[in-house]
Amino acid sequence: MRSKKDFDGALSEYADVSRLKPSLSEAYNQRAGILEEEGHVQAAIQEAKKGTEVDPSYVPVRYTLFKLLKNQGDWEGGMTQLREAAALNPNNPFLFISMADSLRLKGDVDGAIAVLRRGIQNSPGWATYHYFLGELLEQKGNFKGALEEYQEVMKLSGGSPQLEKKINHLGKKTKLNSE
Repeated sequence: MRSKKDFDGALSEYADVSRLKPSLSEAYNQRAGILEEEGHVQAAIQEAKKGTEVDPSYVPVRYTLFKLLKNQGDWEGGMTQLREAAALNPNNPFLFISMADSLRLKGDVDGAIAVLRRGIQNSPGWATYHYFLGELLEQKGNFKGALEEYQEVMKLSGGSPQLEKKINHLGKKTKLNSE
């Protein structure tokens, strides 16, 4: 049995997998993760890029490449990976949430809101979209819009005591703002 930290052995085995089944994007994704763990970030980026060439629609390798590029300061290159993955997989909420969160962290709240609205069009029943959109609308001072999103979360998920408190609080704020 191999040691948990036998990175060289794992790299070798994934290289064998890539030779035997060159169309298996996950082998490149795993190699990228191992190389990153060992501190070989540029090599990890190259492996992830190979994985996206082998199978452009494979979300995990695109997400790995997004993280690697973003962490190296190539935010736009990373976002391109998420956008392309989302175009190929429009019903994958994880991609839209990742894009929206990255935009939010970059200070582009309006961009994040637009991405979440697109995600909701594709998967309207996913409560996390509505919750995240509610938070962003609340942050922008759109209490009525935030309240509507939180109420949708309640319908979809049954909610929680914390969400009920938030809805009650926003309901009062919205009422005060409309008077």
